[in-house]
Amino acid sequence: MSQILARLKYKPLSLENIILLALISFPMVIFILITTEKYIGIAGLAGLIFIILVIQNYRYGLYFIVLGLPLFQSLTMKSDAASSTGINMQYILIPTVAAAWLLEKLTQKELSQIKLPFLSLFSFFVFALIISLVNQMDVVAPLLFRQGFIQVYALVNYLVLFYLIVNENLTFEDMKRILWGFLIIAFLTSLIGLFQYFFVADPNLPNQALRITSTFQSFLRTNTKANPNAFGTYVAYMIIAAILLWNFTQTKKHRYLIIGMTGIVVIALLLSKSRSSLLALIFAILCYTLAQNKKAFLITILVSAIGLIALYFEPSFHRRIESIFTLISDKRVINMFLNINPWTLDWRYVEHFGIQGYHSDIISGAFRIWAWIQGATLFLLHPFLGVGYHLNLAYSPWPTAENLYLDFACMTGLAGLSFFLIIQFIFLRDGFRFFKIPHLRQFGLFWLSILAITFFVSLTGSILFHGKLLGIFWILAGVFYNVKQRQDNYLHQS
Repeated sequence: MSQILARLKYKPLSLENIILLALISFPMVIFILITTEKYIGIAGLAGLIFIILVIQNYRYGLYFIVLGLPLFQSLTMKSDAASSTGINMQYILIPTVAAAWLLEKLTQKELSQIKLPFLSLFSFFVFALIISLVNQMDVVAPLLFRQGFIQVYALVNYLVLFYLIVNENLTFEDMKRILWGFLIIAFLTSLIGLFQYFFVADPNLPNQALRITSTFQSFLRTNTKANPNAFGTYVAYMIIAAILLWNFTQTKKHRYLIIGMTGIVVIALLLSKSRSSLLALIFAILCYTLAQNKKAFLITILVSAIGLIALYFEPSFHRRIESIFTLISDKRVINMFLNINPWTLDWRYVEHFGIQGYHSDIISGAFRIWAWIQGATLFLLHPFLGVGYHLNLAYSPWPTAENLYLDFACMTGLAGLSFFLIIQFIFLRDGFRFFKIPHLRQFGLFWLSILAITFFVSLTGSILFHGKLLGIFWILAGVFYNVKQRQDNYLHQS
């Protein structure tokens, strides 16, 4: 601390430093003012520490965001629990770090080092999202319209975070530190989730009802509800990151430590009861081992088969598997739920006790099929510009179509969907290019596995719309493209 104060003392009070201090201080002041009184002290202290760190070196702030994103919580703006709303810290911290980064590049005249891959493509993509919103100005309620722009702002923040990571001069050791940080935070998150799962029960529910459960309510929330698929996908991502770290680690004790922490993360994934995330991880690891090691591939098949058979006899997983066959074989289930108005349901009751004799697992599947039908219908009615980014509620009972591809189709029409598919194609192309380069093969497998998980879970939900998970995806993308950019520079220079 004394060294930091000494550096601050002798730092010249130049115009650049005054601008930097203003850029950083302003969002922090807003951050403090919009919180309730009980958070003012914490927000002020955290904001002051962050300002000092970023003034010294923007990289401190960048790493703070990268490693802390899974643990960031929305700070409550209203104390009334029934109408509680919040603000996500990352949407203030990311612009702050970006301002410090850009100012440092400008003052040191390092403009040639600022490289923005996909800039034009992403710009057109974001433009398509905004056009879809503006197209609905005369139709949609102002509240929904404002929420749509907030979602665009959130997306832009994560694109900025992606570019910051891509343009960082990361060494191989920096990569390993980031991967270790990912794994440690995932391990701690999973430990807290396990504690909540086994020791924290909802006092408003009878003893025979489910605990607050499978969703680890403090992490990766969507709006005001915890989402098991969001949490499951997060830990699935982290397991892939742990595999990459294991391949880069030669020390036995470090490998044992990786295995131990990853084991806790795997348990957290199982207890999340997220079917899509678990199957997506199995699919990704099967592809990974098939490409990497045929013996490991056979072992993965055997372990997965034994594990899935064991889960079949676990009551809650049995119900979830049974629900799939029920939906496929009994059309009466879907027809019945198509005639139920979801706005009239007490979802807290339905989530635990079911409805009309059907348990919650069948209900979630039936309503998901309804959401798919709604999404496809909206796309056919608004094929070119869609109903507006995150404006489904103006036309449908559901905020999303429960399928990421259907959502971009019905929300942004062919304009947004086309750019979304092009971006995915480029991601896949670059992953396969790395896969064919021997010394970059592990990075290629890592990125293709992340894409495989993302694709699989996107078929039955739009969890990448939700804050933290989308940010984590772009962080992982930034790590991959940082390596790619340095590889491209090396090839260009040689």
